[in-house]
Amino acid sequence: MRTRTGASRENDIEIRIERLARSSIALSKLAPELTAIASKLAAGAQQQAAQSREIAANVDRMADALSKAMETLNVSSESVGEIVAAIKRVADQTRILSINASIEAARAGVVGLAFGAVAHEVESLAGQTTSATKQISGKVDLIRENIKTAVDAAGLAGDETGSDRKGTSIRRLGGEVNEMAAIATETAGAARRVDGTSGRIRALCEELLVEVGTFRLPAHDHAVNLFRQILGMREFASLSRGPSEDAMRRALRSSRIFELLYLTDASGRQVTSNLWADGREDAAVCGSDWSGRPWFRSVAQSGEIAVSDIYRSSASDSFCFTLSGPVFAADGSLIGVLGADVNFADLLSI
Repeated sequence: MRTRTGASRENDIEIRIERLARSSIALSKLAPELTAIASKLAAGAQQQAAQSREIAANVDRMADALSKAMETLNVSSESVGEIVAAIKRVADQTRILSINASIEAARAGVVGLAFGAVAHEVESLAGQTTSATKQISGKVDLIRENIKTAVDAAGLAGDETGSDRKGTSIRRLGGEVNEMAAIATETAGAARRVDGTSGRIRALCEELLVEVGTFRLPAHDHAVNLFRQILGMREFASLSRGPSEDAMRRALRSSRIFELLYLTDASGRQVTSNLWADGREDAAVCGSDWSGRPWFRSVAQSGEIAVSDIYRSSASDSFCFTLSGPVFAADGSLIGVLGADVNFADLLSI
């Protein structure tokens, strides 16, 4: 006989175990959500890393192409400057020669009048050429200055590490994008580790709940009492599919802790469909032989309600346990066994 202190201590342990079970179920439900979030994060980070690497490669290619283009333009501008300088020299010499020719034509008198007019025209053209070359030279100098500014701004020449360098370095931008790619890759790896951790959490919670399921807790007793009321429904004694399934539907509507109900005859052959709390019905199981299953054998041998350990349902992915109980005829003989899958989380939330 248990003392009052011993009974109180045992009840306290049972309450603590129930609390532990509630926490484990809640944690187990979070694990798949964490897995889904981690998977999305890993996929997104991996995509970001790939895109960042592609951008960095494009930036490097653009920097190389821009550098070559700037170099070519700079060389071209230098060539243009040299040509302009040559033209200016020729123009200057032409102008000097035309002035000399004009002087000699004037000295020649009437004979040199026509020649002098031509020489004067040549002098005028030489002057215009000199003026034009000055303008072109100014434009070339401006182009070369703009090229230098563009090269400096793009970071294609000079020391890129200087803190006083102005503008944005394309090559430095490529390096920063590459760093972003590395960070995104690390993020993807961390997300995959989180995914693995969440799977381990789920497995540990399942192990814990399986251990908890070996205890008979107050919640189990509450489920047994509700199940006993269902067993008392008269329709099951007929073993007729229609009336029995109607009774099962009413029972499922009256209590949300039951996920699934099914009925067999005394030999273990199922006489009803599987009826689910969410309205699903599986008639294909009618006629199935469950005589070898522990939930049936235990009731057939003892004539008492049997309670299984906790397991994870393959159909709903919830933690459940099975209640099975005897269906008696009017003379007290066993004529069938009623089975019920109980949602453990719903049971603990009552």
